[in-house]
Amino acid sequence: MLFVTVPMAILSPVSGRLYEIIGPRWLQFCGFVFLIISIVTQLFFTGAASFCIVAVGTFSFGLGLGFIWGPSTTASLSTFSQDNAGIASGSFCTIQEIGGVVGLAITVTVVRMHTNFITGYHEGMWVLLLICGIGLIGSLFMNRKQ
Repeated sequence: MLFVTVPMAILSPVSGRLYEIIGPRWLQFCGFVFLIISIVTQLFFTGAASFCIVAVGTFSFGLGLGFIWGPSTTASLSTFSQDNAGIASGSFCTIQEIGGVVGLAITVTVVRMHTNFITGYHEGMWVLLLICGIGLIGSLFMNRKQ
């Protein structure tokens, strides 16, 4: 799990500075690209997968989240006044959680439809690839800078 959390911890302050320079669009785009790299790498996960494949898959997942979470939160909350920041933050987090739970439910349902775990896992990765593709395209429609 260190290969997921360390990139996120390192990228949190870096993505904040990059947000000031280039805005949220390209940060989130890069984040979705890293998530897609992670998903494609995870399609090669098997019971005998090498440590390098697992490390690349989890590290790129951490990079993707690091480029997406901070900029998406900042972009969404920066459009509201300080008086409404608390309500906006709560609403944004709730919407994020609902989206995550729905995506997880769909993915796990696809995984559980198979008796062989690895086959189900790979099918679940295809679902996540579709979701990330939607996010990648959606990131292109964001304002360049807030």
